[in-house]
Amino acid sequence: MEQLQVFVCNTHIGDIKKGGISKVKNLLKKGNIENIWSEVSGGNYKHLRYDAGKDVYYYDELEKEFSITIEITYKEEITE
Repeated sequence: MEQLQVFVCNTHIGDIKKGGISKVKNLLKKGNIENIWSEVSGGNYKHLRYDAGKDVYYYDELEKEFSITIEITYKEEITE
């Protein structure tokens, strides 16, 4: 089974879904990607918050479930 792993800041965060592997590989091969943006939300992690008035840091625990959104911006070839 073919896989395409996704890394953010040198950390493996998941794999491209089976239906999107060939499209993403073609974009990578063509070299016409302008930008790749990712966002991880949810998850079993803590968010560090700073209160400047009290000069105190707080930890806010977030949900355990998480999702990852990846947006790829690319140039399409113009054919006339």
